[in-house]
Amino acid sequence: MLTISNTDDWMNWKVNLGYTATETLLLLSWYSTYFKKKNILHLLQKIELMTTPMMKHEINACLMIVAFLYFICYPIGIIASTDRKYFDGYLHFLLYRLDIGNKVLKCICYAVKMLLHFSFMQFCNSVILLLYLTVCHYVSASLEKFKEYIANMPPEEFLKEQSGLSERYSKIIAVLQDTQQTFSLTSLLQCLGFIASSFTALSFLLLFPEAVIPSVLFENVFSLVTTSFSMFSIFYIGGRIPVKMAEVRNAFYAKCAMTSSVQFGHDIRLKFFALSKLVDLPRMVLSGCDIVYYTKQNIFSALGSFITYSLLLLQFNNQALSKA
Repeated sequence: MLTISNTDDWMNWKVNLGYTATETLLLLSWYSTYFKKKNILHLLQKIELMTTPMMKHEINACLMIVAFLYFICYPIGIIASTDRKYFDGYLHFLLYRLDIGNKVLKCICYAVKMLLHFSFMQFCNSVILLLYLTVCHYVSASLEKFKEYIANMPPEEFLKEQSGLSERYSKIIAVLQDTQQTFSLTSLLQCLGFIASSFTALSFLLLFPEAVIPSVLFENVFSLVTTSFSMFSIFYIGGRIPVKMAEVRNAFYAKCAMTSSVQFGHDIRLKFFALSKLVDLPRMVLSGCDIVYYTKQNIFSALGSFITYSLLLLQFNNQALSKA
């Protein structure tokens, strides 16, 4: 991310260290995805066989929105907010200080390089994130359908379908375990990259409020909003899974309570044995290498960290200004 300021302090080492950490973490997430490509393809094949057409349309719509955001909205916003006197600075940065005499060719090279350097990289990060969120959404949606299926079954059919229900639930658990094993490192690197990017953009906006020009303001606000939204999406969508597992367990035991042992015999509990063992499994929480756990509660922890970090930055900045 390029930032241009009217003061000499824009090269603050903390901000630039944040930019470097962000790009490094997100680049490592690409490589971790590449090394797990066989597992990802195997996992996607499982989902492809069980995904409804409506879900496929939703995935395509999300992908189109992401492409529109990074390849149309972002370049238009940058170009519209860029001051003419800073245009040469952006151009020299993107073209590695090469001087192109033709203005038309210069503008074309500027547009292409900006799309590749900024939009394409962010789009790739979003595609990896969308891939992970799609799998998480599939698992939570499958758990929701399984819960509704149990709740709507008549008691007689519920008894007869115990083996089928056990097999269906075990497939969902298997996909969930594969998801954790496949995306554990990738999701951790992405989450840390989004955190670093959010804090870096926030630091720049708080430390240099008087030196921010419109294009840099748009760039940092855009980065702060998109990366924060991406980070919260991981916690929210990933955090739905343990909640849905608890709902499946409650629906199962509610249906068991409705099935009278007097009507169906005293050995009715034996028929529930296999499925009850599955629904009584501890709720699985997706995590990044068992370091960051994706739960809805951690959304508030992240918000608290943002507020605390902002207040500390403002306090240290005010102390530095008072000493100066």
